[in-house]
Amino acid sequence: MRKAYNIFIIILCSLLLFSCNKKEEEKVAAPVMAMSEIDDVSEEKIKVSVYCYDVALLKGLTPLLEERFPDVDLEVITGVNDISFLTMLNEHGELPDIMCMRRFSLNDAKYIRSNLMDLSRTEVAATFHSSILEQNRDEDGSIRWLPSCAEVDGLLASRKVFEENGLEIPTNYEEFENAMEVFKEKGIIPFISDFKYDYTCLEILQGVSISQLMTLEGIEWRQKYESEKEGEHVTLDENVWLPVFEKFYSFVETTGLGQKDLNNSFLVVNNEFNAKNAAVVRNTAAVCAELAITNGEIDPVMLPFYGETENDNWILTYPTYQVAVSKKVEENSRKKEIVLDMLSLMLSEEGELATVQGAPLLSYTMTNQLELSPVFDTIMPEIERNHIYMRLASIEFFNASMTVVQGILKGQYPTPRDAFEAFNELLLKDSATDDTIVYTSDIYEPYGMTETGNRAESSTLNLIREGLWVSSENKRYAYTETEGYEKTEVAISFSGLNATPVFKDDYTLYMLNNVICPRKTVYIMDMTGAEIDQLLTELINVRENGSNPLIHENMLPAASGFSYSVKDNGDGTFQYCGSDLEKDRVYKGLCIGNITVVIDPTFAKAPVSSELRKKLISVNLLANTAINNLVKQGYSFKPATPYLTFL
Repeated sequence: MRKAYNIFIIILCSLLLFSCNKKEEEKVAAPVMAMSEIDDVSEEKIKVSVYCYDVALLKGLTPLLEERFPDVDLEVITGVNDISFLTMLNEHGELPDIMCMRRFSLNDAKYIRSNLMDLSRTEVAATFHSSILEQNRDEDGSIRWLPSCAEVDGLLASRKVFEENGLEIPTNYEEFENAMEVFKEKGIIPFISDFKYDYTCLEILQGVSISQLMTLEGIEWRQKYESEKEGEHVTLDENVWLPVFEKFYSFVETTGLGQKDLNNSFLVVNNEFNAKNAAVVRNTAAVCAELAITNGEIDPVMLPFYGETENDNWILTYPTYQVAVSKKVEENSRKKEIVLDMLSLMLSEEGELATVQGAPLLSYTMTNQLELSPVFDTIMPEIERNHIYMRLASIEFFNASMTVVQGILKGQYPTPRDAFEAFNELLLKDSATDDTIVYTSDIYEPYGMTETGNRAESSTLNLIREGLWVSSENKRYAYTETEGYEKTEVAISFSGLNATPVFKDDYTLYMLNNVICPRKTVYIMDMTGAEIDQLLTELINVRENGSNPLIHENMLPAASGFSYSVKDNGDGTFQYCGSDLEKDRVYKGLCIGNITVVIDPTFAKAPVSSELRKKLISVNLLANTAINNLVKQGYSFKPATPYLTFL
């Protein structure tokens, strides 16, 4: 039987061969527990749950934590990159001990503020630049969130295009304006960006006016906004934000932006830049580093967001993640000490290096000395002056920025004041809430691996399998019995399906969306039992080169309609041992997951064979959508069923 974990063990792939010969330990069954419960199975180990907004964090960071804290039962949770997701967990008493979030603002975090630990007096907080701490400080002086290393986002120029047109790389806004005029005259796109995305609208609106946003008035307004209480509406300060819109209008005119730029995708923008049809784009330092390798013809360089003088230039950043600690941790002094030690490691130089995995990033601390990438050479003056701005990235700012910036490009707002007032009107509106009860769950299935599988994923997968009718010939699906469609017999989910437990509670459509991790695509498949066995082998077994498609234990595929067994190698790896499927029989099935997680080198680079990939038929359906529509049809979550045996 299986050792009592109540966790999701995360093991670094490079450790596989080292530990493969370790003697297997005697195993006992794991009791079912909610992820907020403190492990009382072992007197020696403390259970610590860590929420990661994306599985990308699992590759370097969580193995480091496990290595340094071998006496900790580490439970890793992946889910949705949205603070409102943590709000939902909090409402159900499921707030993790440590929370990592990328799309973040203190404003959005107000609903869980009282349940977070004040980190202002910790040793790790003292390592940060004061300007960064002030951007994360609540009105009462507390600091509940701290940022990991920074992604640099800004203007990216082709040095070759500038040189070919007799221009130097600008050092201030006047020189930038002059260069844009030259490119216009020569028929070269001065500046291009992907304004169809909310993050582009937000970042350029703020980026071109950072010098204004970082004035004393700007900092005071931001602190007021980020300390907004429930029911309050802190709107834009005219003295701070009207000049922001004035500067943006100037930028639009200077660069020749307009309605033509509204539908540009990331791919279109990069293609134009790579072809030397555009001189400047909005992009990240990571893309700059990649292009420097793949396309030397453009010789890409990073530019700051320009002020009136060189001393007013800034760079825009956002943390790889923001991290907070649940206040419940303080109830156990030993656990508090361990968690703060883990937090210090995560935000140390070693922790940030494990997080970045070689990407060109900056540290917000005074102590961490990350080796600076050559792509930062042209923005070193800004880095040395600590002219590093952290974007304001609340949900309502993302939404309002996209609406207003796109409206400006369409010509809907003739003046900066018109845009300013439109933005304020959007901030005065209550965030859209979904109060309609669409479903009431009668069961509670916890999030986590047990001796018979992941119960939350089993419950969800059983619902999807029961509700979908499929036609491989038509490559279609239906939510009710339909002529020419067959009932789904088996289903497999991989790369982590659930983000939450299945709560015994009322659900709204919004809540249902958050049950499932993002980007989980539904494929239909006609496979023999033998082919399904081969698929599971490829999803589970370590490759000869050491790559592990699982990354961690909870990525063992969930199954519905059949069961299978694996051997736990005791080193974070597993070996598929077969199923109860008939080998020669063809099954009508579903396969749900994000194939990128399996094949992308960021994660595992352990691809499913092309022969089996061909049998996975995409029907343009996400698991979230399937759940929502099935609920509308009257279906409900099903009790979990045992599907996994550990040998």
